[in-house]
Amino acid sequence: MKTILNFLPIILLGGVSALSVGCAAKVGMVSDSQTPGMTKMFYEVEVNAPKAEVWKLLADFDNLSWTRSVTSARYLNEKREGIGMARHCDLESGGHIVERITRWREGNGFTYVVDDASDPISTESYATWNISGDERQSKVSFEVNYKLKYGIIGNAMNVVMVKRKFSNQIVKFMEEIKTHLENKV
Repeated sequence: MKTILNFLPIILLGGVSALSVGCAAKVGMVSDSQTPGMTKMFYEVEVNAPKAEVWKLLADFDNLSWTRSVTSARYLNEKREGIGMARHCDLESGGHIVERITRWREGNGFTYVVDDASDPISTESYATWNISGDERQSKVSFEVNYKLKYGIIGNAMNVVMVKRKFSNQIVKFMEEIKTHLENKV
């Protein structure tokens, strides 16, 4: 509830509703999700790194050292690959998120659900990573389908400011993965 109170003045004053997408994300799109009541964000980058290297980085589920937006991550169970693997991430913002793999496509991507999160993310939210490419270059895509808590207030927060904030964070996130992989190779 404290988070709602922090956003309430911005909601009441009209806030900012523009959406910006950075240049590193080759495709950046925000739209209605196929899941009713959710917002979908899709971003894709081309990376000058082999597909196998991209997979190795993403499949190491508790290693998010390549991004500044996550200060620490740890496994929550004994699984180290596949469906059911779960992690807890402490975020740069001071919040946290708990994610669990629900779909695993070895070498090609995975989907995870949000089991718990700091306000205002709903546990109905989920994300999918996809990787395509060859020994020289890869295409990495990240699709997030999210919903905010708090009903109509959450919907207003999304329209007024959260879409923009999440969009900017994901663009930064995708720039970080691209930079990390290209500097590693």
